[in-house]
Amino acid sequence: MHAAFKCLMSLSLVWAASLACVMAHAAEDRAPAVIDAALYRSAVSGTASSQVAIGRFYNNMRDNPQPDPVLAAKWYKMAADQGDAAGQSYLGGCYFFGDGVPQNYDMAFKLYRLAADQGNAHALFSLGGALVEGRGVVADPVEGARLIRLAAEQGLEYAQFSLAQMYSIGQGVSSNDAEAFRWYLKVADQGETVSQIRVANLLHGGIGTPRDSVAALMWAELAAMSGYDFVVKDRYREPAARQLLTHLSRHGYPNGEA
Repeated sequence: MHAAFKCLMSLSLVWAASLACVMAHAAEDRAPAVIDAALYRSAVSGTASSQVAIGRFYNNMRDNPQPDPVLAAKWYKMAADQGDAAGQSYLGGCYFFGDGVPQNYDMAFKLYRLAADQGNAHALFSLGGALVEGRGVVADPVEGARLIRLAAEQGLEYAQFSLAQMYSIGQGVSSNDAEAFRWYLKVADQGETVSQIRVANLLHGGIGTPRDSVAALMWAELAAMSGYDFVVKDRYREPAARQLLTHLSRHGYPNGEA
């Protein structure tokens, strides 16, 4: 693969790993926008899933005008103390990033491992990312990649994205363009813009997949039309998508032609 493209992927891996905390607190279902009486009664009565839901409400900066990370950590701890994997994973994230509690890597990894041992995808990814980066723990990219793959195989989007990048640059795994393309495609199919751009580039260059400029143009168009949840997408993703789209429109060619 071209060196410049590999460099871009390596830098982006930091973005993917640092996103772990934000994404972990916004699991597939949205955090509740309000705490209704039934949910509160359930949490007070000891139902771990309800305690986690209330914790996510207090950590919900998207819908909650007054988020409270300290209260969030307290509710997560109630669930974690019962052995609930989601509560352990979220509380681990609080300790890892010092969100509502003093930062404590030892406590974070203890909680992450408890949740990961139960197969929690967020904990597997968070623990794996820390091992890859060597943040708060001795770096072990091979073990980190193994854990991230376990999370990716459960369908966790940002774990799949990170795994694709790791295959692209050979970080923790042997470099494998075909595997990189396969995992990028999984994420692109879920509407993630950077993965759509990567898929378009790989298809356009015939890297890890047969060259297909028609499909590349389609993915570039999808990326260019995507909405954006984070400011970084406006600064990076949209220009990148539109530049690629312009290039393919001007220099595209039928399947198989040079």
